[in-house]
Amino acid sequence: LSSSLSSSSRHKSYGAAKWKISKSNERQTRRGRNKARYAPLTTRAEQREGNNSPYHTQNEEKLMDLLTVQSVKTVLHYLQETNGEMHLFLNNYIAENPFFQTRKNAAGQPKRESGEEWLIKLASSGLTTVTDVNRGSVPTIDDSQPKTREVSPRDCAERILATRKDLGEDFVSFLEKVEVKNGSVLRNALERTFTIVEEEE
Repeated sequence: LSSSLSSSSRHKSYGAAKWKISKSNERQTRRGRNKARYAPLTTRAEQREGNNSPYHTQNEEKLMDLLTVQSVKTVLHYLQETNGEMHLFLNNYIAENPFFQTRKNAAGQPKRESGEEWLIKLASSGLTTVTDVNRGSVPTIDDSQPKTREVSPRDCAERILATRKDLGEDFVSFLEKVEVKNGSVLRNALERTFTIVEEEE
């Protein structure tokens, strides 16, 4: 009888231990599921550290491309009045090398050329002789002779980079007004909503 009782108690203790282990495993499994469920959220939060948006890199590229194009336009505007040969060269260069062309990379995949790459290509070009039959920035004895001058593409690129720096400072001041613009949009939308309601009544 005593042996049967001890055997029964052993079975009970074994069963209780087994139940505790199964419960413990269940809790660990549940924790594992919770970790798996919330892990992607933590990862995304870490990736956006510093308030970076999911399109941070793309936004930066778009902004720099816009700055580059606007800088080239600005430089062309001033060169039209100050340096006829360089103005003609830059106009011709843009016609032959448009912005943001799609080219194949080393792997044979199509890749859009960025504004940075366009500027690097311009700055690394050699000296170019430009002849402006209309006018030139270098006076000559005989004004009827074509105006010929060597133009440095690197000098042209440096002008664009200096202008891009100045425009970048302007862009910063524009971006500081985003919050004001957002408030204006919401205010105008609210006013329009009240106007529509009054007209319906």
